[in-house]
Amino acid sequence: MKRLLLLFLVFSSIDVSSQIKVVDLEDEKEGQSPYFNTLKVKPFDAIISDFPIVYERAFSKRFALVGSLGLTNLLSVLMSTTDYVGRNDKLGYSLAFGPKIYFKEKFDGLYLETLLKYRHHRSIYLNDEGEIFKGKTSHLLPRISMGYSFIIFKRGILDLSLGYGTSIADEHSYNSYKKEYENKNISKTHVIHIGIKGGFLF
Repeated sequence: MKRLLLLFLVFSSIDVSSQIKVVDLEDEKEGQSPYFNTLKVKPFDAIISDFPIVYERAFSKRFALVGSLGLTNLLSVLMSTTDYVGRNDKLGYSLAFGPKIYFKEKFDGLYLETLLKYRHHRSIYLNDEGEIFKGKTSHLLPRISMGYSFIIFKRGILDLSLGYGTSIADEHSYNSYKKEYENKNISKTHVIHIGIKGGFLF
């Protein structure tokens, strides 16, 4: 009787153990990135005198906030000379901020982004007589974009986008006699923006 009871307990334990399911949290989150932050650069924006570093923070599966800090006129400053007749742009800065909505999963797939960007830089104008005139320009650039983001090599990210916006430029020239900026000139242009960003997740 004891042997029968022992055999029954052994087979019962085997049957119970065979029904136990090992849950892997990674399997449950398959397809979801475990990271909530990205840092990206836009190398081709240097062609249009802006080189930003973009930080993105995801707060949920589909919602994120984007911010960037950049240098303007970096290439022209590196390549220009002080005796150049005409306009010489000085190093400036750019700031941007806005929300981003993913249609499927954060950092992966189609998204919609709205962005408000501000750029500021100073310029020096040198004429043939050697006279120097100073100026400064500020740009306000609201934009809406559609894009697609790819996760590559687990922690790498490639971001492609196409957007439409407006550039509102506010230009001032410096009056050396009054020692102040004047002659305010505001211009408005429509802009099509193509964005190519690359970076990493963390």
